[in-house]
Amino acid sequence: MIRNRIRMVRLHGSAWDQATFMTYMVFGWLPAYALARLLFRYGPTWTARTVLRPLQWNIRDAARRGQWRLTSADQLIGPRSGGRLGGSSVSVGGGRPDRDQG
Repeated sequence: MIRNRIRMVRLHGSAWDQATFMTYMVFGWLPAYALARLLFRYGPTWTARTVLRPLQWNIRDAARRGQWRLTSADQLIGPRSGGRLGGSSVSVGGGRPDRDQG
């Protein structure tokens, strides 16, 4: 959920939208979400991982691509394999092949 929110802004937002959203997300929404919903229910270690992993994923993805901004060609995502994108690409919202067969 968090990873995809950031990814959507990287894909569709202007530079101003991205800067505004990331400031709000990192300094406003994520801390409030962590405190209100996660910390007392799951503990500090799990909460820290849940909040930091999506940020790390987007930073690593941007470093791998060489830029923060995503293009329309980046709407394709690959299957999850060890946290890395790879293999054959599947369009977002494409459905599972075993369910499309009939």
